[in-house]
Amino acid sequence: MSEAAPLRPAATLVLLDGPEDAPRTLLLKRAAQSPFMANAWVFPGGRVDDADHAPAAAPGFPPELAQIMLQRSMGFGEEAEARAHLVCALRETFEEAGVLLGATDATDAVVDAARRRLLAGETTWDAVLVELGASLAWDELIYGDHWVTPPVERRRYDTRFYLARVGGRGAAAMHDAHETTESAWLSAEEALARHATGELGLAPPTFWLLTRFAELGTIDGILTWAAARDVIPMAPAVLPRKGGGVAIVLPGDHEHPTSPGEGEHRVVWGGRGWSLVR
Repeated sequence: MSEAAPLRPAATLVLLDGPEDAPRTLLLKRAAQSPFMANAWVFPGGRVDDADHAPAAAPGFPPELAQIMLQRSMGFGEEAEARAHLVCALRETFEEAGVLLGATDATDAVVDAARRRLLAGETTWDAVLVELGASLAWDELIYGDHWVTPPVERRRYDTRFYLARVGGRGAAAMHDAHETTESAWLSAEEALARHATGELGLAPPTFWLLTRFAELGTIDGILTWAAARDVIPMAPAVLPRKGGGVAIVLPGDHEHPTSPGEGEHRVVWGGRGWSLVR
């Protein structure tokens, strides 16, 4: 049996917009040539870079926010690591989706030009923030979930999920046409319905969170749930199912190898898409 691939730290930002009682979230379609989750619809996010740890990448960062992260998130050993994940979530969302979660007096054209140069490797995140005079909305980020890619995958990520209400800033959202090829603001109900028909392929963590959003119903409900929940690493095991397909077995499921419970807690592949069993 081959050794499992090493885990790479990553961060994702779930953007919420729309009427309070009819929230929408931004989903991006990963490129067909992507080495991980090709063609899947996901929230903006990516791998934590070394540069994300630099203080210059986090102007105006409130140290108390890192302390909250350290208290709520398993695995963060120091403030710089917690801060780097938040930087990654903001940076990747700007790169992949064109949304800058914060305030700037720069015109849309200037912001878009800075994004294109950042994607081309012609500038850096910290330089972009200085150029745009951006003030990042650190206090709007809420830590809400943590998923670990199963050992069966060739690429594995240890991913923290953050949530934020985007407001009017979401109007600029647009996929980068490289790592992501389509984008859409969808309600959880619409995304799940399109997934059930096979039209829209969702990554398991995306499917799981959208299912929760549909149950919660409002933006305030979603953000309150995220802020209050006891976040544990969702480190699933992948088990074959009788008759074909696989089950993504989550902690608390009676068949989970390291965190078993008494009932079923799993995401099951059944033909066209995933379904949640609990």
